[in-house]
Amino acid sequence: MRINDFTTYAITDMRRCEPLNDGTIERELELQGLGEHDGQRIQIDVYKQMIAGQAAHEVSWSGPEGVFGSSDIASITWGPEETNILGSSELVDSLGQTEKILIGFDLQVPTETIPCR
Repeated sequence: MRINDFTTYAITDMRRCEPLNDGTIERELELQGLGEHDGQRIQIDVYKQMIAGQAAHEVSWSGPEGVFGSSDIASITWGPEETNILGSSELVDSLGQTEKILIGFDLQVPTETIPCR
């Protein structure tokens, strides 16, 4: 995965979580990707979901740049028969809501789901 088209990070542990479906949010796919960079934990979370019948895909990132979340609907390409999910999203910092980064990813989707909550 890459940040701002020039910083690349290795995701070494992918988890496919049991998707949340609470009547309002219908998640088709919920992923957690974990890794390490210079001794610091990194994490990407990807949600392919519908809210009230509308696409509302989200991505969040925690790494050396800080903690960021989707500022708009993330662009995600994945079908249930596919082994990888591709996407990108502009993310905004969680604290000040002023700094932005662009994240791009091509992540392998595990076949088994696990409880993550």
